[in-house]
Amino acid sequence: MPVDLQDVYLTSVLEDEIENFVMKPGVNNPVVYINRSFVTQPQNPQQPQARDYFDLLSNQLDSKAKSKVDSLASKLDSRCTEKLQMSLSWCDETGFSPRSNPEHVKYLDSLCEQYYGKMKVLLESSMKQVLVQAENFRQKGVSSNLHEELVNLFKHIFIKNSFKFFGGREAILKKIESYIASGHTGQSDTAVRPLLLTGSHGSGASGICILTNGIVHTVPGWEGSVCVLRILKLSTRARTVETMLHCILEQVCLAYDLPMSYATRSLKEQQKLFYNILEKVTAKNPLIIIMDGLQDLIPTPGGQVEWIPAELPPNVRIIVTATEDGLQKMKLPSSTHSLSIPPFTKEEGEFLLNRILELHSRTLTPSQRGEVISAIERCPSPIYAVTLSAMASHWHSYTSDMQNRIKGSTEEQFGLLLDEMDEKYGVDCVKQILGYFSCAKTGLTDNELIDLVLCDKVIMNKLDGDAFAARSVWNRLCIDIEYLLMYRMVYGLITFQWKHSVFADCVMKRYFPKAEDIQAVHRLLMQYYEGNLKLNVSLGSTIPQPIKFGNTFNLRKLTELPYQMVKSGCVEKVKTQCLLNLEFLMAKMESVGVDGVIEDVAMAVQINPNDQELQQLYQLLQMSAFALSLDPSRLWMQFTSRVGKASLCPPIQQLCDESKSVIHDEGWFETKSPVSHVLDQMPSDEKVGQALVTGIFKLKTDPAHVVTVSTSQKKVQVWNLTSGKAVRTLMNIPQPRNVRMVDDYRAVVLCNRELKVFDLNQGTLLSELKGVLNVERPYFEIMDENHAVTLSRNRMYVNIMELETGSQESTFKVGEDRFLDSLFVSADGQMCVCGDEVQKPFPLLVWDLPNKKLIHDMRIPNHEFLTSMAAISHDGQYVVSVCKEVDDPAPNFLTIYDLQSGQMYKKWTPEVSTCAVAISSAGHCVVNCLETGTLMVWDLVAGGLRHELSGHRQGVDRILISDSGTRCVSYSTNNIDQTVKLWDLTKGACLASFTSDVPLTSCELSMDGNAVILGLEGREDIVVLQLCLKEGGLQMITDGSYGDDSLKDKEFDPMAK
Repeated sequence: MPVDLQDVYLTSVLEDEIENFVMKPGVNNPVVYINRSFVTQPQNPQQPQARDYFDLLSNQLDSKAKSKVDSLASKLDSRCTEKLQMSLSWCDETGFSPRSNPEHVKYLDSLCEQYYGKMKVLLESSMKQVLVQAENFRQKGVSSNLHEELVNLFKHIFIKNSFKFFGGREAILKKIESYIASGHTGQSDTAVRPLLLTGSHGSGASGICILTNGIVHTVPGWEGSVCVLRILKLSTRARTVETMLHCILEQVCLAYDLPMSYATRSLKEQQKLFYNILEKVTAKNPLIIIMDGLQDLIPTPGGQVEWIPAELPPNVRIIVTATEDGLQKMKLPSSTHSLSIPPFTKEEGEFLLNRILELHSRTLTPSQRGEVISAIERCPSPIYAVTLSAMASHWHSYTSDMQNRIKGSTEEQFGLLLDEMDEKYGVDCVKQILGYFSCAKTGLTDNELIDLVLCDKVIMNKLDGDAFAARSVWNRLCIDIEYLLMYRMVYGLITFQWKHSVFADCVMKRYFPKAEDIQAVHRLLMQYYEGNLKLNVSLGSTIPQPIKFGNTFNLRKLTELPYQMVKSGCVEKVKTQCLLNLEFLMAKMESVGVDGVIEDVAMAVQINPNDQELQQLYQLLQMSAFALSLDPSRLWMQFTSRVGKASLCPPIQQLCDESKSVIHDEGWFETKSPVSHVLDQMPSDEKVGQALVTGIFKLKTDPAHVVTVSTSQKKVQVWNLTSGKAVRTLMNIPQPRNVRMVDDYRAVVLCNRELKVFDLNQGTLLSELKGVLNVERPYFEIMDENHAVTLSRNRMYVNIMELETGSQESTFKVGEDRFLDSLFVSADGQMCVCGDEVQKPFPLLVWDLPNKKLIHDMRIPNHEFLTSMAAISHDGQYVVSVCKEVDDPAPNFLTIYDLQSGQMYKKWTPEVSTCAVAISSAGHCVVNCLETGTLMVWDLVAGGLRHELSGHRQGVDRILISDSGTRCVSYSTNNIDQTVKLWDLTKGACLASFTSDVPLTSCELSMDGNAVILGLEGREDIVVLQLCLKEGGLQMITDGSYGDDSLKDKEFDPMAK
């Protein structure tokens, strides 16, 4: 090609990379541009080093090359904001020598320092974006682990679909489609059962699962179905039966809006809830669960559990794949529908060959193509077809000797590749590198493999200690086997591993035929993650492996070290250094999650099933998994409360004693009944999902008792907080929904839509208020000891009702065509505040109740009050309401109004929207919770921010402040975060936290703020959590009798005629 045309049509690799990865429109990757220039030129162009740093042509500087470089530099200047301009002098004697030339040493130090600074800024910016994305998912109830699980799965599906690797398989897909539609395979057994797909290793089960995932929504009646797909080899979490079921339940709970705590329980409880959830799936949103590779799950300590039901509800399908030789490892129902995965047809093999050749932009000669297709016909296995086709894509037109290039099985074909690499790089190098690669639990990162190569005496001796050559061997070897590798994300890091276990098996059989040989590789990996391997280069230093790098967890150590210890046979070591080591255990639970620790313990128990300490640790972790997933620092409370400290094995006792010092809170909760009973008592099948205690209410002046209502059981009860027992029970109350106490004995109870007044002490009905309340907004409050304030049925009136007679004393109308959407009455009965949902923007309306007149119509132009998040102070001085600008996506904000003047008193604008608010005149504060889960405490007098309180994983919608205004409790009714937190509003500290194993149905803070009272799903009693401080001990609850002591524990039927 003429020289003038070369410049037009030929480009260098560097030019291509810059054009495609930096300058291409739409590409916004961060780029650091380093421009190094020599201020002096070599006097002797013949010097060997000069050609490495200067473009020379016939021993002269190449002006055209320089022009191209200048052009690229100009483009980069316009594109890159992060630029390092470096200059230095050329040395004719030594060339570029960063070791001996002082100027060059200084240059290199400066380059490293500046580059580190630039990269730190870019990485921090990228990490911030990742954290924001993770926070967005977390607020929607998607945990980081579930998010990563789905990302790995979707990436794999995307890649497969993008390259059209899936072709054919129509015959078995039609059978699967028929199973989805009918629940059976058309044989004699027509019951709806799970479908088992069996085949040999490499039969293409994963591909069939992915294809099935793609056709589910095309099956009539299954268009709106929820499909849960899990491929074991892609999962970082689902490696035991417990974690597999946890992964599935977590996604199912998210899809069907169920409490996330259902997913994190012991295996027995998970199984029970799994069956219960399946029974409740409807035809509108049917459920299909697809699980691939279950034969590789780690066995459950104490024996396998049959967790897949033998018969399925009509709106559920379960598809499971397993290898034929792995069926005996699995605990499957005795009766399942089954299909054998058929071998590849000639057309399917040819389709796959075409796709792989197209991917590599290669072709084969007709004779080569015929030999490959004939070989696939003889061995119709998908994994064999992939291996042979990928190897064939590297042939040339002159490649011959097909008999030696095509083998009859996957193992033999892969062995041929290993033969070539042995000859190319040396047996020792290939053996060691592939051994590390095959023995890693979750694959290895590129840097880890380079570290291991540099630490390996065998490889480094073979390469005469040349570190560059060692890196080069791995890089070149990786290119040779890249079509057999897959990349995936493991806890935020990219690792690569074999696409199929058959390749790892081949490596181990070929190079490590003895068990002790395999253990030796695991032992080297163990030493590497312990930080005990030395670099076999000039410095000979070890590679540090701390648990944390600054504030960042060493996730690779936390993930791999226990596995390598177990595989090395060092069970005692994994106990002392990992499983019973507080620092390691807490770090792993906080970063990887409780599932990862449970898996480690399960592996250790599999090796030593008679170890009582491991067995107890396994059971405790299972029972405490949900609470520990939210806050690992609660390990001490969770373990000791469930079985009692005296029942713990000595090492676990010591672990608990040590963990007591790392509790983040100022104290903890204790209960009158054993916490093990509180935490572990699962509701019976008929009570799962039932709220039996639907409301808890304080009395007016009695701090020793609370009132509860149970809508489903038609009960109103009075409970003693010290004993935790009911002292009065009113039966057969028609649909009790809400309560307002007039005094310690008289209660106004909302019964469906009617209000009834009861004497809780005597168990009698005193009166029934006339009229009914609105269906959706049945609002009422107490005005004084003789009157209640109610919102009328049509929501256009506010009524004042006499409690004794039940008649309407007075009423006042808002105005024509105005509808109220809220009702707040101050404790002193002087002020009433309502929201108006008709007027635009929504105003706040304030009435003087004694004088029965509207005194303020408060509005903010172009804004509306969100009165579902509003509160009035006890003394009627202030009202706080969340407010937002109309048709503006900006975060909402807080407004405080003085009810005497009707003027805005304070305005606070957090950067994130508020989801709950409360006000205390006694504590002179306002507390709001942001959508991020942060509570903010504002000074009602000074107007400033007192405290920011973090601890919840997402926004809560309930805040209750104690009568003194010094403490508050926060919790969520959506049960994604089932944690109740008690806060000290004066210090700005969390006093104690409690996470229930079952969803909360109600919550109240005791009058003195020393206890939190809970209603839990499926439980008929209350749970009293008593505060115990690190400094101050157990905070006492006031005790006393309720009313007439002779009526204690009595049951009444006040509605009986």
